[in-house]
Amino acid sequence: MQDVVLEMKVCILCFGFQAQNINRQPWRYIFELAKNFIADGIDAKVISNGTAVPPFAQVDGVTIRYVDTSDRMLQGSRETLAVLQEENPDAIIVLIGLLGLLKRKPRLGKPTIAILTSPIYDAGEVLRVALPELLKHTKLVCTHLLEAILPRIALKRGAKFFDRIIVLSARNRTRLASRGLSLETVDLVKPGIREEDLVLPSCSEVEAVNAEVAPDGVPIVLYFGAPLTLRGTDTLIQAFAEVADTIPSRLVIMSRIDDASSIKEHGMLQKMVESHGLTDRVVLKSAFLSPGEMKKHICAASIVCLPFKLVTSDVPITILEAMALGKPIVSTCLDGIPELLEGRGIVVTPGRHKELAKAIINMISNSEANKRLGEHARDFMLTYPRWQTQSHEILAMIEKIVSRRSCEVKP
Repeated sequence: MQDVVLEMKVCILCFGFQAQNINRQPWRYIFELAKNFIADGIDAKVISNGTAVPPFAQVDGVTIRYVDTSDRMLQGSRETLAVLQEENPDAIIVLIGLLGLLKRKPRLGKPTIAILTSPIYDAGEVLRVALPELLKHTKLVCTHLLEAILPRIALKRGAKFFDRIIVLSARNRTRLASRGLSLETVDLVKPGIREEDLVLPSCSEVEAVNAEVAPDGVPIVLYFGAPLTLRGTDTLIQAFAEVADTIPSRLVIMSRIDDASSIKEHGMLQKMVESHGLTDRVVLKSAFLSPGEMKKHICAASIVCLPFKLVTSDVPITILEAMALGKPIVSTCLDGIPELLEGRGIVVTPGRHKELAKAIINMISNSEANKRLGEHARDFMLTYPRWQTQSHEILAMIEKIVSRRSCEVKP
């Protein structure tokens, strides 16, 4: 790696950073960043909220130091400030949402970079979410609504604290500009992929999954991830009821169960399947699958369907994973998804099950077009940035800021 200071210490402030979260956004981004920093000789440490005793942990070589404070106060609490003063890093990276621009900042006079991983919605996009979702996910939906109506002057004032602001999608960068922020300080550094994400399972392994979930040989529509209706799982079942009436097919939902609410929503999906008379056409799985096993299910699918109503991170990892394996995807026109799937998948309006059903039917019915979409997705991902490349870009950014600061303090 060139033009990067190797003798450097970087602290990364990130709420909720735990071992069980590192394959999910936004923690995946921070984990890969820290891991690659360390591989390049940087003394990198993640500072997160928690009450672990002792207050240190290791996750695959990445050191986490826990601070006894809430995730809401992690960025600007006295406890966090004391830890940063003790660590005395050369630079600080802070994971934020848009509201984070308004919160108290760790004022240590150190170069500070913000990573904005959450999408920027307008009020209409948030209010499009149905009332039941608002009741189930009040905190998340209200946060996005508050961010949608933040005054431009407040955002501009808050952004001045950071030397740079990193976003994960071109759309977020454009929306920050529309809110009055100067693009001179906003950088696009997309999430990367790992080389192993591109490794395909064997044909025999894929055939075994096909024989298990679709022994009759019908096309498979796959959803994988948390079973939350905010991710469009209920819309998908409604849409598939129309698909099943039109074309022989099978829907497979691979639920990632994270907590009690996931268990509850998985049960609700089961009831929806029964009420639509789809018990013999829908497979609901909630068992934990290793990344290798998940790959087999993705490759066995005819299409992957991820019909999000809202996304918590502007570039969902699930979409990158499916594209890397050459799967055609139907998703929704939210945040960074359209720029990923342009010419490589289909996007529809969130929450519109008839529109989704039509897209699924068209994709299943046109096997040649479907195959081309998958090939284009795979080709795109073969040249897509790797995590190491992205971390190098951020390190070079830090070096430039540190160097500039050093020149400013010289007499």
